[in-house]
Amino acid sequence: MRKRKLRWSLTTYMVLLIATCLSTWSARNWYRNDVFRSSITEFAKEVDSKHWLKYDVVIVSGSVTCVLELVVGGIRRFLSRSGTIHIVVPDEILLQCLDIEAVTCHRETQILARDSVNLTSKNSMGWQGTSTRTKWYYQQLLKLLAYERIELSSDFFLWDADNILIKPYNPFVNGVTRFPIRGGTPSNLYSIATRALIGVHGQNNVVVHQMLLSKMSLREMLEHICGHRHHESCAMHILDRIPQDAPPNGALSEYHLYFAWYSSNHHVLVDSDIKYIRTDPVNKSNGTSEDCIRTRELIRTASTDKHTYMVVYEVS
Repeated sequence: MRKRKLRWSLTTYMVLLIATCLSTWSARNWYRNDVFRSSITEFAKEVDSKHWLKYDVVIVSGSVTCVLELVVGGIRRFLSRSGTIHIVVPDEILLQCLDIEAVTCHRETQILARDSVNLTSKNSMGWQGTSTRTKWYYQQLLKLLAYERIELSSDFFLWDADNILIKPYNPFVNGVTRFPIRGGTPSNLYSIATRALIGVHGQNNVVVHQMLLSKMSLREMLEHICGHRHHESCAMHILDRIPQDAPPNGALSEYHLYFAWYSSNHHVLVDSDIKYIRTDPVNKSNGTSEDCIRTRELIRTASTDKHTYMVVYEVS
């Protein structure tokens, strides 16, 4: 009887000991997992804050040519941490866009219904854009509002469809956004409408065919301009607020508008060392194979200059 009691006592003791050990291990393991999860969360925040994540790219193009393919190739090769390249094209050439490797193509009307955006008559302030620039204004609005219909990274690039990157390029320097500039101060070409829309006119000429945007800052800017309006309603509101004295051939620039907003609220690096060369914008090419032979020759020449990072080959 005593042996049974002793055996039972030893068994109970062993069970209790094992249960205690398991409980302690489980608590420690939970703690470790919790700390691990916490560490991962903090690391993710740090990664995002240091801009180590990839940047998507939005290109709005009225045509699909070999020049556009060179643009995509330059981004893939030289843009630091490039993510998905989104190309927005007229509906009728979507299939041509789909032939380009490693890009995601979108119809223009997926972003903004063109018929719903009035570009052919005066706005409420008496301003009207030049009839030959209606496509150009429509493209500015597509770029500004693409993020509402396309899922994009928290920081993403707007990139012109004829801007070929020819050297490694990082949009951040010591955690600060880099904005390449052209020489001189901006003209009133964009400043009048910019001041009317956001209250500041911008201090630098940053219309250099590409720009990194913070989606949060872009959203804040458009909420300031459009309130609770979105998509076509916001696009029409932007056009309706352009003053009568703004130039009809170039009142709005998505780059100038965003930079004026962002630089008034954040520290920025204005970089005059990043240069580009550009073909004559008046005599645009058709993006033929011969044009691309000339483009490659231009790239070879430009590559010898350490400050030239981009070649802009104007395509109609």
